[in-house]
Amino acid sequence: MDQICSRSKVPGVKVFFYDVTIPGHIVFWAKCWEDTCAVLRALTGAGLMINLRKCKFLAPQVVVLGYQLFEGGYMLARKFLKKWHKLEAPHSTKEL
Repeated sequence: MDQICSRSKVPGVKVFFYDVTIPGHIVFWAKCWEDTCAVLRALTGAGLMINLRKCKFLAPQVVVLGYQLFEGGYMLARKFLKKWHKLEAPHSTKEL
């Protein structure tokens, strides 16, 4: 996925397993959209299918792998933090 997305030549694209995050600022929405289209073209050119219903475009913040990403940085998403505190410690190796 990293190699495929690097073909788009869009700087700052991050791949987390099958999640792709394309950085940008909403003020420069035309550049954001151009970068997004370049990454989508690279993915589809490699034969991958994109589920557009799962995509978020021009979002000021997103949750990826339990982390909330935003312009100023990232933090553990609240809904995952609540679940984390409710987890019980495993009692055996089978529960790991």
